[in-house]
Amino acid sequence: MSRTGLRHCGRAKFNTTNLETVGLAVARLLSLPTTSVAGASLSDFGNKFVYISSFLTSQRKILDVVQKLTGTSDADWNITNTNGQTWIDDGPAKIARGDLTGMFNIAYGNTMTEGLGGNYEATKGV
Repeated sequence: MSRTGLRHCGRAKFNTTNLETVGLAVARLLSLPTTSVAGASLSDFGNKFVYISSFLTSQRKILDVVQKLTGTSDADWNITNTNGQTWIDDGPAKIARGDLTGMFNIAYGNTMTEGLGGNYEATKGV
């Protein structure tokens, strides 16, 4: 059986969220008063990003769990290591050719490359 693993070195951490947490966060945000003198209000979030996170993980951590559950090791997987900047650079070229998967390249490269946008827990204090 062929298995495919990591796309980068897999150590870059990124935040990810499940739908239940998104729903809960949106419900709590929208239940805030519009304005407030004491405490959080909806107006505090006007024209700002809201960061929601269920987990801080990495591709390596995910693969480790899958391997533990399946009784496999790195030797059982086809692990490909690529440079995140390559993904980012390839994105606009794909889009220019009409291949809209280039948007995925840009998002993926930025999420899975250390120091870019994936680990907003470290930069935004989530």
